Amino acid sequence: MALPPPSQQLGPRLTPPRTVGAVVRQARDALRRQRADRAAQAAQQPEAPAPTRLTLTLPLPVASASPRGAPLDELPFSLFDESDWPGGIQQRFRALRPLVEATLEGYEVNFLGMLESPADGLGCWTLGAPPDAPSATFVGIPTNATFASFAKLCDGGYGAAPARPGHTLVAVNPDWTGPADIGQFWERDLKAAAARLLAPGAWAPLYAARMLRTSRARGHGLLVGSWGRGWHLWAADSAGRHWRRRPTAERRHAEESSSVRDECVLWSEAEPEAAAVVEALNRAAAGSRKR
Repeated sequence: MALPPPSQQLGPRLTPPRTVGAVVRQARDALRRQRADRAAQAAQQPEAPAPTRLTLTLPLPVASASPRGAPLDELPFSLFDESDWPGGIQQRFRALRPLVEATLEGYEVNFLGMLESPADGLGCWTLGAPPDAPSATFVGIPTNATFASFAKLCDGGYGAAPARPGHTLVAVNPDWTGPADIGQFWERDLKAAAARLLAPGAWAPLYAARMLRTSRARGHGLLVGSWGRGWHLWAADSAGRHWRRRPTAERRHAEESSSVRDECVLWSEAEPEAAAVVEALNRAAAGSRKR
């Protein structure tokens, strides 16, 4: 896929978000643009469109790596590592909830609680009034293990709203891997639902921010996709060669958002292919080491 350089971007550029607060503000702006686009589309096409399905990926601040007492808005985020979350998905959901609710600030929001067991880490918010006819539903964190409950939500099993024409359903920090990995081989209905709901193109990104590391830690960076703004990739300071021999603090810095540089090294209207991202980050890291 041919990718235009940053100088050929279409529309306004994003600035690299280096804190959780900056991510939340960009995600909130993306939601407003999406809702404005949806309203304009509805005005032109009076017939109710099919439900809209979006994904929202918010990086979580790692409490153990953050200064004690620091405001959430000012915390950096880092490359996701399971070892940072000894409490599992429950701990991750507790960290995610204030970010989602900050993103939805300014709207009438209802947190409906967990869909099933709190241990599943699958919580639900509705946006808009009245509560029996919300305009959007946000649910996080759907995984392979909890996909049966998520599919039930998508199909109106917990209330008709998510399946209604014109409704927007947003999967927050989805952690599914694909239909083939969902359900046991005898769970034919679940596998069929996964294949249908996770078909290519079924979900469009509303906003996503992810710290990245290439093979052997040659390059680090931040990839951000935002509704109506395309996808931006910024390189981060790299720990360089012999990465695993570097002090822990140096490795952590390279993986944190605070190390992201200002220059956008890759831009694409659609999400760039992994190979293009790796090439851009490795090239930026090599250029940095030559300076």
